[in-house]
Amino acid sequence: QPWLKREDDISKKPVKLHQTDILMSREMSQCIGCLACISICPAIKGAWDLFNGPMLQTLTAKAAFNPMDTSNRVLQAIRSGSFNCTQCGACWEVCPKKIQIPEKAIGHMKVLFAEQEPDGFAKEVGRKIKAHKNPFGRAEARHQWAEGLNLPLAGRVLFHAGCLPSYEFPKTLQSAIRLLRKVGIDPVYFADDEICCGEPLLRLGNEKEFIKNATDFVELCRIRGVKEVITPCAEGYRAFTKDYPRYLKGADLPAFKHLSQVLAEHSTDLLMKENVMEGLKITYQDPCRLGRDSGIYEEPRSLIQLVPGIEFVEMKKNREDAVCCGAGGGVKLTNSAFAQWMGTNRMHMAKETGSSVLITACPWCDRNLRDTLEGGDGIEVKNIIDFLSDALKE
Repeated sequence: QPWLKREDDISKKPVKLHQTDILMSREMSQCIGCLACISICPAIKGAWDLFNGPMLQTLTAKAAFNPMDTSNRVLQAIRSGSFNCTQCGACWEVCPKKIQIPEKAIGHMKVLFAEQEPDGFAKEVGRKIKAHKNPFGRAEARHQWAEGLNLPLAGRVLFHAGCLPSYEFPKTLQSAIRLLRKVGIDPVYFADDEICCGEPLLRLGNEKEFIKNATDFVELCRIRGVKEVITPCAEGYRAFTKDYPRYLKGADLPAFKHLSQVLAEHSTDLLMKENVMEGLKITYQDPCRLGRDSGIYEEPRSLIQLVPGIEFVEMKKNREDAVCCGAGGGVKLTNSAFAQWMGTNRMHMAKETGSSVLITACPWCDRNLRDTLEGGDGIEVKNIIDFLSDALKE
């Protein structure tokens, strides 16, 4: 029901609006119904019952943002699958009007829902981050992976490990430190004082808690003298570089870099073993947050091709056209089964290349694509950090 709905008779009650009152609604009104967003959306294919697609979400948002509409559009959008959108940005990429569908039509509706529903997904994740500094609610120490590495707690360059890697991929993080030290960078690490980047909060609509979380992180960096932050997490990198400047206007932010950028800048210092991966066919998954959101496409590819003897093969849909793994937008946290369904589709595309290894530069892609394998499917999923570390000369 994309038309305006009111509980009263508008003909009997004049409504005065300023142009600024309908700016958001006007942006959504630019939709021309070309269906390009529906044709490209990876979530909608075969799952109409779980997500009704970006175009209908946009039309719902158009009415929701119009002050003259009195229907509960937020609940309507949520029931139509807003939380099953990974906010991968593919719809925005093909939209001829460049409507900010992921950020506004869907993202802002989640914010409105979080304000209405005190016990929704956003508040639950917020409580977990507040209590345990991670969105999973895990109480064990997050610094265990760094034991024995002698990483200082304060200094100029910070390694922000991220929540998922800290608990799920400790060896990957150890390899990351090894690679950084190889290129002459010995970073500091906040250990159990490390704060979640807050991206899950924002993706699930808890805007207020995100701002507080981000402010706390920036303040901790200031206190400990941090001027540059390096992270191996694509989700975290996106939050740091896109969302922190937007929500913390005027704040003195450190410089933020993804680990692949840092390693690519120092690639001449990364000497690889000969013949260790001779003839290995490899393909690469572009993380949405690193690729479409941040434009980082070439750095991971240049690093992969440092390894002698490999055969690098692109999937048919790559770079700007890459298909989401299914984990983004908080979907892995709220509907893991649906995230895996999307991941399975992407794995089929990887297998079509004939590759035996699928590499990614995002721990969320790594986790979700591994989950689709169910113990092996003729292809191995590997983080680019582990791939490089395995080939690195001592």
